[in-house]
Amino acid sequence: LLSINAIIVEDEILAYKRLKRMIEKDGRINIIDYAKDGKEAVEKIEEKTPELIFLDIEMPQFNGFEVLEKLSYMPQVIFTTAYNEYAIKAFDINGLDYLLKPFSEERLKKAITRFFETNTPISEQILENLKSALSKNENLKRFAVKDKNDIIFFTEDDIFYFYAEDKYVFLKTKEKAYFFDRTLKELEEKLNKQHFIRIHRSYIVNINKIKKLNRWFLGDYTAELINGEKLKISKRYYKKLKELFFI
Repeated sequence: LLSINAIIVEDEILAYKRLKRMIEKDGRINIIDYAKDGKEAVEKIEEKTPELIFLDIEMPQFNGFEVLEKLSYMPQVIFTTAYNEYAIKAFDINGLDYLLKPFSEERLKKAITRFFETNTPISEQILENLKSALSKNENLKRFAVKDKNDIIFFTEDDIFYFYAEDKYVFLKTKEKAYFFDRTLKELEEKLNKQHFIRIHRSYIVNINKIKKLNRWFLGDYTAELINGEKLKISKRYYKKLKELFFI
């Protein structure tokens, strides 16, 4: 009998079946249960006290981080998710490893080996390597925000602009603003340059949402968006806008 018991927490049934099949093929871990949402995950982990959990992050009820906050019993954690923006937070709370979907059997095997060889959180060097890899990753294309108990996903086209206010950053859609856990500097580096442009130290705007540029006081300009909102353009960034639109 396998001595190490684990629970898979995954809301997508196909992803669960694939991961279970890969773990069983590896042969070192015994999968004793499965949870399809955060609430069920808390109940089953507390009841069955596995040594290890494979934990998705974006889920109904509670997300993966909220699951961990609610546990009185804490197993080792290997995170599994399609969204790399959570990687650093995952290690900040001592995740053993972080598997970015779709991951290979070889990558899963390394994560399981790390569990058996060290049974300790990932090293600082590996974390630094991950940070470096993520910084070189492709542009952000989907954006996840929390709204009360929900996780809402937006595409580039849903977003009108990002803005900074009192050291916090918000994602603005046509209807509403949502807190977004990134700095404008990080966003400027990661956003698709063909769709987003910095127009002010407080604003990054979706180019496709700009309706016109309005001349303002003392030669300054504002960007009027298709929903009627007006955002100030600083002189520093106006030159870039002119180049972009061949003004």
